[in-house]
Amino acid sequence: VSPDDEIWHLGDFAKGSAEFVSSLLSSLHGQKHLIIGNNDGAATIEAAGWASTQHYKELTIDGRLLILCHYPFRTW
Repeated sequence: VSPDDEIWHLGDFAKGSAEFVSSLLSSLHGQKHLIIGNNDGAATIEAAGWASTQHYKELTIDGRLLILCHYPFRTW
């Protein structure tokens, strides 16, 4: 992963203290986005280093629609 890559984490990124989450996040390359998962606490959601945090995102890449969400749609 290069510093210029766009990275989407689909939830449950890390558990631990704010210091641990910040250290982990800062060690990773790329422009990082978080799709919030059910186990992502305030330390993860509020950590500096996220380009965005949200529950749901739609992206179109190479003409294909991608739905980004932590939860499996088939179970809804």
